[in-house]
Amino acid sequence: MEKFKFLLLLWMFCLTSCNNGNNEYVSEKLIPELSYMNTSVDPCENFYQYTCGNFKNVHPLPEDQYNWDHFTILQDEIHQLAADILKSVRKDTDPLALQKAKAAYTACLNVNYADKLKLPEENFMLEHGIWPVISLEDTDIEVSWNLVGDFVAEYGVPLFFNFQILSNYWDPTDNFIYLYRDAISNPSTIYGKLEEDLDDFLGTAGGRVSRSTDDGSKSEPIPFESFLRTVAFYLRDVVGTWKDDEKIIEDVAEIISFMRVLQPGGFVEDTAEILPLDNLITVGELQEWTDSQFGEDYPINWVDYFNHLFKASGVAITEDVKFYHDGARLLYGVLNLFQKAEPRLLKNFIMARLFTYTGC
Repeated sequence: MEKFKFLLLLWMFCLTSCNNGNNEYVSEKLIPELSYMNTSVDPCENFYQYTCGNFKNVHPLPEDQYNWDHFTILQDEIHQLAADILKSVRKDTDPLALQKAKAAYTACLNVNYADKLKLPEENFMLEHGIWPVISLEDTDIEVSWNLVGDFVAEYGVPLFFNFQILSNYWDPTDNFIYLYRDAISNPSTIYGKLEEDLDDFLGTAGGRVSRSTDDGSKSEPIPFESFLRTVAFYLRDVVGTWKDDEKIIEDVAEIISFMRVLQPGGFVEDTAEILPLDNLITVGELQEWTDSQFGEDYPINWVDYFNHLFKASGVAITEDVKFYHDGARLLYGVLNLFQKAEPRLLKNFIMARLFTYTGC
């Protein structure tokens, strides 16, 4: 303890001496942060003011900022340095990765070039059919669990369920599939948006005070519903279906209503009799439970579904693979909702989730 006190006092002495210009070995040029100190304050009275009291004078708060600290300043400097590097002329002597990064950065700034590219949503619809939200025709639509597995495998967006592969702590070669609720979360930046005030917060997806218009009211839609409307209107104009705005708004509201039922765990009737199911079972036992609960005609083969879902792994899923879940009620609710929903609504929801991540 005495040694720690001595080192702390020595450190404070060095800083104070340096800040007063009495130390010829350490200067503010070597440690710019020393200029943040306010040595007119007694450190025993207010240590924070002593060490950081001059920061506001060295780095005044910019007019367009409401949070300003050393880490924010450093982050801005790094961003500016990265931009300067990427804007610089490509050279043959540059590492290959840097050459590619410069090319990608230049392409992003080339608006004319970017405008000629097809939207990822357009390419998706060319392969999988038009988004029913913007379609004028109610064409035959088929949605299967295997198709859902293919979408999750290709795009990495959870649909209906969420999955992880977990290992046995005592045997790392013993893995099992863990199924849990899909929270239907939206993509977000690494650095979250800091709202300046309450009004700003309520105008973002973080504010949950407004309602969906699916109840026929004239209230403002929630932010995510507005986002889906904007995507649908834009894709409708790009594809050229010219579907009526009101019809699109109704379809989007239906998607939001579906998500509200799915998110807490699907649809479970008050009179539902859910068969018991152990939490840790095999995929084969999961199939037996599903057949007993819904009948053998229920359109899911769990082995096939999991093989579609995990096809990129190159691992074959069999009936003997272990399976862990958060409860039979969750399984029943989601499987039941999938069975009762119209294929058109299922496809609308699936494409809405995928388009949320591809961006428009």
